[in-house]
Amino acid sequence: MNSNNEHIKKEYEQLMRKVSMVLKKISLLRKDINTDKHLKKLGKLKNAIEENSIFKDEHIDILIREKQISSRMATSLINDSDIVAGIIENLIEVTELLYGTTDSLFESLDVMVGSYTRRPMTEDD
Repeated sequence: MNSNNEHIKKEYEQLMRKVSMVLKKISLLRKDINTDKHLKKLGKLKNAIEENSIFKDEHIDILIREKQISSRMATSLINDSDIVAGIIENLIEVTELLYGTTDSLFESLDVMVGSYTRRPMTEDD
C-alpha cells in the first residue's frame, strides 16, 4: 500500500486479513480428519462475506462523509473489496469441491433448475 492515509491502509489490511483467514481455515481443513466441521465453517464464512458487502458500503460512505478517505480511494476500495470477496468465494468453492463429500456447484444448480423440473408433466409437454 503506497498511501500515507492511515484509514485506507487499515481497510486494505482488513481485506488481507480476510483472505489470510480463509487460507488458514483451508490449511486446517487439509490437516484434520474431520473435514465436515471445517467445511461448515467455510460455508458460514462464505455467507457472511456475501452479507457483509452491504455493511462495507455503509462503512465506506461514513469514511467519505467524515473526510477520512477521498471518493477516488473509496471507489478503489469498493472495487478491491468486490474482487477479494470473489476470490474468497472461489477459494471456498474449490475447497468444497476438493474436500467435500457433495458437489456444492451441482447442489446450487439443482436449486436453480429444480423448480422447473419438478412440475408434473401434462399432455401438452
